[in-house]
Amino acid sequence: MCQERRNLQIFAGPSITNVQEIINGEKHFFASPERPFYSIQYHFGICIEEVLLSKYNLGIKYGLNFDKRTSSNTSFNKYIDDSYGFIGIPLQITYKPLKDRDIRFEAGASIQYLVDSKYKYMGPLKNFQVDYIVGIRLHLIKNMHIGARFLEPLYLLRDKGNVIIIDPNIPKEQRLYKTHAIQFSLIYKFEVK
Repeated sequence: MCQERRNLQIFAGPSITNVQEIINGEKHFFASPERPFYSIQYHFGICIEEVLLSKYNLGIKYGLNFDKRTSSNTSFNKYIDDSYGFIGIPLQITYKPLKDRDIRFEAGASIQYLVDSKYKYMGPLKNFQVDYIVGIRLHLIKNMHIGARFLEPLYLLRDKGNVIIIDPNIPKEQRLYKTHAIQFSLIYKFEVK
């Protein structure tokens, strides 16, 4: 990490995802079950990694990515398909624990702006969530790396519908959507001067 000060990374790969619907604080299990039910989607992006503290092998990584997340399909969830596309702006700290091996641990957060949804009330850039990220990246050959990251929301996606309930005896329904992903990436790294 001490040799290069900055690099550009292009990455893409499959994601194991799920969307969990929470209505008035209760998990809607039959419509959107929790783990171990997942669907396979995709992600891609570009980022820059810079040396932050070379003495401690710490770096900072920031960029832009697209992440597709959908609900799992199970025998009791054949018809509900919650599918969302996000533009993410991640900010991560990287740590290289070994001097002679290019293995890096990553941790940080990402603001995920919703850009694709089949629901009108969840239109582009009207909604967002904040994910925490933990991951690892390993050198493969030459400029190629592989990586795995786990993303789960700290701030959940909210239903921003304009439904007005006239009857004061009926409580307002609050819907939250917990989308999470396990991403596997193939990464190509360019050195930037």
